[in-house]
Amino acid sequence: MKAVMNARRSRSRSMCVPAYLAGCWFSLLALSWVAYTQPVRAQSSMEPGVRYFSLKSDRVDARADPDPAAPVKFEFRRAGLPVAVSAAAAGWTLVTDKNGAGGWVPSNLLSRRRTAIVERADSEGGAGLSLRSDDRQSAAVVAILEVGLLVNLMSCDGAWCRISVDDRRGYVEVDHLWGVGAGETFN
Repeated sequence: MKAVMNARRSRSRSMCVPAYLAGCWFSLLALSWVAYTQPVRAQSSMEPGVRYFSLKSDRVDARADPDPAAPVKFEFRRAGLPVAVSAAAAGWTLVTDKNGAGGWVPSNLLSRRRTAIVERADSEGGAGLSLRSDDRQSAAVVAILEVGLLVNLMSCDGAWCRISVDDRRGYVEVDHLWGVGAGETFN
């Protein structure tokens, strides 16, 4: 009797497996058709304006389209480099650097760590930008930062940013940096 019961159970199980696999195959086919017929659109995932991120790796390929098989338009070669994000689509992000070079990069290669590049000198620094001890023009100059220097952003209040470079910390005016939006605030 046990042999008959076990034979019936194994037969019913063996008949369920093909039906289950057929159902899975049909579901996969339906999902593939939906994905194939829906075009990939670059949809903005941000508020109006540009958002900035930094690169996690010292080598990031920017592609012509959000596809790993798309041709490489540009190669970023600096970890921590700030990039402006203008759109996102299916795990890809459209970025540009301060010179306007860029393309689509995998979103997982971007970091929320905020960095900026010293874009221009101030009148007191001559060839560089004055790093000040406080967020006012009359504050003491702690160091002179070279144009093109990559700095870490700690916070910004819309007019001044608190930054760190190596072991130095201080304040610089926002309009001397690339990688911070005009009037942008964050802690």
